[in-house]
Amino acid sequence: MTQMFDSKSAFEKQFTRVDGGFLFYPSCKSGGKLITTEEYADLLADWERVAGHKGRRKALGVIGGAAFLWVLLSEAFSPPDCTYTAFTVAVALGAERGFCGRNCVRIGY
Repeated sequence: MTQMFDSKSAFEKQFTRVDGGFLFYPSCKSGGKLITTEEYADLLADWERVAGHKGRRKALGVIGGAAFLWVLLSEAFSPPDCTYTAFTVAVALGAERGFCGRNCVRIGY
């Protein structure tokens, strides 16, 4: 089955094989950093763990659970309309920051 966006291939494009390992380009503006083949394998495995199927299912489960909890609480307490906006912002920030805690691949920007 073909994926619309293959995050593993996108991540692998940041590396160029050279003698002694790989050159890693964390951004378009920074120079390459030499890493060993073992470090490359570790980074790739960490990336797959976080951005692969399990990581996406985990993210969707947390966001879906938060939305379900919000529906239950809003039905029970009838909060003002501004809290809906606050909840949406909190979920967006949580998705962006919360999933990049200790489980996220840090690649030195």
